[in-house]
Amino acid sequence: MKQLLHRNRRLAACASIAALAFLGASDTFAADGRITFDGEVSDQTCQINGLDKNADLNVKLPKVNTSALSTDGDTAGLTSFTLKLTGCKSTTGSVYPHFLFGESINPQTNRLKNESTGVGNARNVEIAVLNEDLSPVDLAKDAGEQNVLKAELSPVTSGQPATTTGEATLKFFAQYVATGGAATAGRVNANVLYAMVYP
Repeated sequence: MKQLLHRNRRLAACASIAALAFLGASDTFAADGRITFDGEVSDQTCQINGLDKNADLNVKLPKVNTSALSTDGDTAGLTSFTLKLTGCKSTTGSVYPHFLFGESINPQTNRLKNESTGVGNARNVEIAVLNEDLSPVDLAKDAGEQNVLKAELSPVTSGQPATTTGEATLKFFAQYVATGGAATAGRVNANVLYAMVYP
């Protein structure tokens, strides 16, 4: 009888400790708020410069003299490039590229770093991407905050039987920018990934 009573007391004590531990854990992990993530998966597609995928683009900047980039902030070699969208499922709405942040982007300047390093490669020079109106694109920012000018899709009807698809043209510029002092002579190479944002 004494053993049974002792056992019951031990069980009651263990239950009390477990209850206290649970209450303590509840206090420790009490929520301060909720974070909700919203998004959407779209089947919208366009051809980019005539390609369905792997729409890579090589932009050849001109050779410039170091004298044009002798002071921090100097720019030279302004060169245009275009993203032509055709065959889009949607015929209305805005489209624009989201430049994806990566190691190639300097978060301090919002420009592309020169990935050519070592002997024979230029130093103190970056590549800036600009909109058609020459306003800078902030490459290090999030989608929708990069100051990228959007283009509006327009309907185009062609073929037999006639089909209507959307088209848009996005024009940009790239240029050298002296960064951190006078640029030195040598090779410059930079790249950035992009993903189109559709309506």
